[in-house]
Amino acid sequence: MRMTTPQQPDIARDLLNRATAARLHHSRLTRGQLNPAEIAAGRHQDHANAGMLRRVTAEHGWPGRRLVGEDGAQAAYLIALYADHDPDLQNAMLRLLGGAVDSGQAPAGHWAHLHDRWCINSGQAQLHGTQYVRGPAGVEVAPVREPQHLDTLRARAGLPPHATAAEAVRRRYPPTRHADPPSDAGPPEMVLVKWAA
Repeated sequence: MRMTTPQQPDIARDLLNRATAARLHHSRLTRGQLNPAEIAAGRHQDHANAGMLRRVTAEHGWPGRRLVGEDGAQAAYLIALYADHDPDLQNAMLRLLGGAVDSGQAPAGHWAHLHDRWCINSGQAQLHGTQYVRGPAGVEVAPVREPQHLDTLRARAGLPPHATAAEAVRRRYPPTRHADPPSDAGPPEMVLVKWAA
């Protein structure tokens, strides 16, 4: 595929700036490095980012490679992934992202990750085994709907075998002692920090 200049470089820059800040926030959240005020600020930013993505998609459809370039498309996917507060938005973005995958404007792996994230946020088991939660022994894969077909489904989405991905996630996030979650964070099941693999 030939790389071209994004049609909307301003949107691409905005997506990249927002996704970079969100990624840093979520990385620190995953490691238990944020105080309650920082957690609240991150939630506010996730809401603002989701609103921006909703506006962009209403006007342009999914911000794929042609519209915002490779990095901008990656940033749009991350913003959708972090919109845990709004499974309906994630579901709407899944439909748009699916069309972008079909037209070669986004990788199938992005759709698989977002689909799994939406499933978990909607109280369902995931399909591709990309989402992890913090458990008593460290990171654990969130429930998977069809474990017997996991690697087949992952391969179709261009993802590595689950065992390979799970080992990489465990190396990246070794078991640590975490302090109790802040009292305003809600019940433990709502504080789940998800990892994508």
